[in-house]
Amino acid sequence: MTDERNDYWWVQLRRQGLYYARRARAEDVPLQEGECPDWESLPAPPGARILLCAPGVRVRIHSVSIPTRHRKRFFAALPFALEDRLFRTPEAYHFVPLTRPAGKDGTPVAVVEHEQVTAWTAAAQARGLRLDLLTPEYLLLLEPAPGAWFLDALEKPLLLRFPAAAGGAALDEDVGAQPPAGLQLALEHSRQPPARLEVRVRDREQYELVGNWLDWLAERGIDLARTQADLSRPACLARQPAPPEQVNMLTGKYQPGRDRLLQSRRFIPSAGLAVALVLVLTAQWFVEYSRIQAQHERLTTAIETAYRQAFPDARRLVNPRHQMEQWLNAAARPVTGGREQGIDILFWLERLAPLLGNSAGAGLTAFNFDGRQLVLDLSLPDFEALEALQEQLSATGLKPEVENAELKDDRVVSRMRLAGRS
Repeated sequence: MTDERNDYWWVQLRRQGLYYARRARAEDVPLQEGECPDWESLPAPPGARILLCAPGVRVRIHSVSIPTRHRKRFFAALPFALEDRLFRTPEAYHFVPLTRPAGKDGTPVAVVEHEQVTAWTAAAQARGLRLDLLTPEYLLLLEPAPGAWFLDALEKPLLLRFPAAAGGAALDEDVGAQPPAGLQLALEHSRQPPARLEVRVRDREQYELVGNWLDWLAERGIDLARTQADLSRPACLARQPAPPEQVNMLTGKYQPGRDRLLQSRRFIPSAGLAVALVLVLTAQWFVEYSRIQAQHERLTTAIETAYRQAFPDARRLVNPRHQMEQWLNAAARPVTGGREQGIDILFWLERLAPLLGNSAGAGLTAFNFDGRQLVLDLSLPDFEALEALQEQLSATGLKPEVENAELKDDRVVSRMRLAGRS
């Protein structure tokens, strides 16, 4: 059993229909393979990963020498470097630079028409398949050893593969008694001709035909090696390892996921407005929060000040509002069982307020209540007013006791202690 999430479908575009193979990364033999007439008949489920093998005759590889390592400048110069080798205007073609061979000056560039790439990929994408890689069939062949070229002659077109990442070619010819014209042309124009030509043939008859090339190759110092395959070309290619990303022609606008990226860009203006709105609201919230926080701090300071004035002897101030509420609640409760014994603060205020209000010029500057006695700091016009107030308090049943009295700034300042009835 294999994990289908790690599987991929290798698909070759044939002259008639498709050849497919379901592969697992860790397996050398396909898990499933066969032929089908079209993409609708392909047994791959929607969303399956596809490695697409395109006809090599539609993809040509040219070597260009552009003296720059800057990627954008290289791509900008490509159309001009290849213009004389193209049948149509450069705008009609898709250019894919391949890995530059070590020690080589030129960079191999795969060239294919945009119309062709669209035709190859549209049907697969319409099926909901995930195209991960597109490459010509000759780049699926394993690179031969240095100093050798490999020719797959199992069917037409012949597939030629060069070593050291130099690419390859598709020769739209049959095997004959002489080397194909395309192969001869490639050997004549090669700066480093191979020392050996490896040819894979389909049967004994073809094996003998290729043997006729020995003299022609020997004149050029090239050895010939022939092997007969047991499988068809599609079956052989389907068993090759997954090609590297460097030979993937799904670049630029054909890059997987680019459509989703382009679609997402449509939402960038709306997303920008939404982000701006969030930032404005956040700023407004922060300003309002700062205002409320400042107001809260001012109120807290005012409460603390009022508490300190009301309770100058308080040592610990944690929550002045709560502490003041506790003190008032405690002051409103009798200390002992009744008003005659444990007198609450309301008892004192009920009797004291009318007397102070009726006394002209009398004022209360501070008071202190311990639950049984009330100490008053008074300011009166004269000593007669102090005596009159003392008599009025005695008449209510209280016991006023003047602790001190002195004349200060033309007024009598006095401290008086009050106790309830005995």
